[in-house]
Amino acid sequence: MGEMVPDSAESETTYSQEGRATDASQPNPDADEIMLSAEGTVSSSYIGSSPPSQPRSWTTTQDLACPFSLQSDGEALQPQMEVETQAQPECGGSLPVHGEGGQRHRQPEEPTLSQDGFSLEQTKVAPGMPQQLPTFLIPFQGSLTTVPQNGQCAYAALYATMTTTTETALHFTADVVKGINFMKKSIYTLMLANLANDVDCKVVDPRRELRRLYPSQPAPTDTAVATAALYAHYTQERARTVNSQIPTAFWAGPEVLRAMAQYLREPLFMLDMDQHNDTHVQRYYYRDYTLPNGDTHETGYGGSMDDVTATDMLAHYARLHVLPVLLVLKGHEGHFYGVHHGDIAVKWHAEGDLEFTHANCSEQPWYSEVLAHIDYSQGLLAQVDYLSDDEATNTILIGAMERRARLDIVHDRLNMDRLDRDPYAIATLESGCRRGGRGKGQRG
Repeated sequence: MGEMVPDSAESETTYSQEGRATDASQPNPDADEIMLSAEGTVSSSYIGSSPPSQPRSWTTTQDLACPFSLQSDGEALQPQMEVETQAQPECGGSLPVHGEGGQRHRQPEEPTLSQDGFSLEQTKVAPGMPQQLPTFLIPFQGSLTTVPQNGQCAYAALYATMTTTTETALHFTADVVKGINFMKKSIYTLMLANLANDVDCKVVDPRRELRRLYPSQPAPTDTAVATAALYAHYTQERARTVNSQIPTAFWAGPEVLRAMAQYLREPLFMLDMDQHNDTHVQRYYYRDYTLPNGDTHETGYGGSMDDVTATDMLAHYARLHVLPVLLVLKGHEGHFYGVHHGDIAVKWHAEGDLEFTHANCSEQPWYSEVLAHIDYSQGLLAQVDYLSDDEATNTILIGAMERRARLDIVHDRLNMDRLDRDPYAIATLESGCRRGGRGKGQRG
C-alpha cells in the first residue's frame, strides 16, 4: 500500500504525564502553516475547494461545506460480527464490534464503543451468504475512486466521495490538499470539542486510546491526565497536513469515522471488503447521551450491521433516489477508496428541488424531464400515504420532495429516529478549542 512511515516512528512521538504531546521527528510549525488555510474556501456543495468535477450536491451551508443529510437512528440493527487479531490495515481494521441495536438512545453497556476492536482486524461474520461489493454499489451506479496511500486515505476517500462524479482517481493537487485539510481540520475540531464529554459519558476511554496510539509507553493512570494527553494528540493530528506520511498507530479508526458522520450531519456507510470481494457494512451516525450532570451531549456512534439489515436499508435509499455517503475499505490492502456515482449524483439531487434544478441543471439532458416530473408530482403529493413503499407512491415523492424530506421518509419507513440536521458552527467550536474549553454543541 505504498511506502509507509516505519512503526519506529511511533516512539518518536511522546506524551507527558501533564498531557502534552510532542513529536521529535518533526518541527512544531504553527497550525496555520501546516494546515493550509481554509480562508477563501467557498462553503458550497462540496467539502473544501476546487473539486475535480461537478459536486454531488450544491447546497450552501454556513460553516459546514457538505452535501446531503441522512436522517436515521440505529434501532433494531443487531451486531453480527466478531473480531480476531491479524495484521493492521490502514483504517485500523475491522472497526467496532458493537452494532447499532437496542432501544433508541439507550446508553451503551460497554464504556468504550470507539476503542473495542480498533486494532483488531479480520471479521468473523455470522452464518449466511456473504454479499459481494457490487450488491451495494450497483443500485447507486457506484464505482471506486482511488486515493493516495500515505496512511491518511480515510480523509482523502471521504473527500473523493463528496466531490467526484466521474473521476476514477484523486490526486493531491494543491487545491485538493487544501480542501481535504479543511475537512480534516473540521472533523478534529469536533473531536476536540466532544472529548471531555465523551469521556464523561464513557464513549471514550482515554487510557485505552493512548495505549493504542503509543503502545510503547505506559498510559497515564489518572483519567484527567489521560484526557489531556489525548486532547494534545488530537490537536497535533488536527494540524498535520493530509499529504504527509503518518505512523501506522495513527491511522483513522472508528472515533474518526463517527466524527465524520457528525460533521456531515448524516450517516456514513463503510463497505468493508475482503480479498474475495465479500463485503459487510458498518454504519456511523450520531446520537444524544445524558451526561452525569443531566445535560444532553451529542456525539458519534455506530458500528457493524448484519448483511440483511444493511441491504434492506440501502434498498430503501435507492427506491427514493437518496445517495448514501459510501466509503470502501479493502481490508486486505489496508486502504480506503471513495465512491463516485456519475450523472445520478446531480440528477437525484435535482429531483423534487425546483430551485436547484433551475439554478444548476439547465444544461443537463434530463432538465425538461425533471421539471415535468416535479410539476406532475406536486399536484398529487397530498393524496399519497408517505409510508406506502410502492412504485407509484415513490415516483410522486421523488418528484415532489427535496432530498432531505425524502430521507425523512426513508427512515420513517424503517421506524428509525430522525437525526438533527443543523450544521455545527465549526469556527465557533474552533475558537472554544483554542481556549481549551468543552464543546458546547453550537449548531447554526
